[in-house]
Amino acid sequence: MLRLFLALLAAGAWAAVVFRLGLEQRVAGVLAGSVFILVGLYGVWAGYRWPGLAGFRGARFVVVGLSLVHLVAFALPMLSYRVIHWDEIFSKIEFWGLAGPEFHAVSTRYFSFWMAVTLGMVLVERLQARAGRK
Repeated sequence: MLRLFLALLAAGAWAAVVFRLGLEQRVAGVLAGSVFILVGLYGVWAGYRWPGLAGFRGARFVVVGLSLVHLVAFALPMLSYRVIHWDEIFSKIEFWGLAGPEFHAVSTRYFSFWMAVTLGMVLVERLQARAGRK
């Protein structure tokens, strides 16, 4: 899970950097969105392969589920709508009935939640590993 957490952290940092490089906003959005799709796919793969946490057999399904929600509800729609509506201003594009900036804010909150849950699992995993060594 540590690798997934680091991948999430890197994806967020990548997006921040890409939008500060002075690239055209649509190009920066495609570059950032592509990485968010990749990290979502990695989350599904990592969750599927992860043995989970002792005492919480559903932990791996939580990881896979959070990754799939990120992909299906946020990353794929945002990137595809940006590409499909290339000539429109982001604030004029609607996702699930929300204007672009509002949808992005919801997406950012969800991504932060996903990171927090993943970090929590990393910490529990580390504590369980320590307890197992004693």
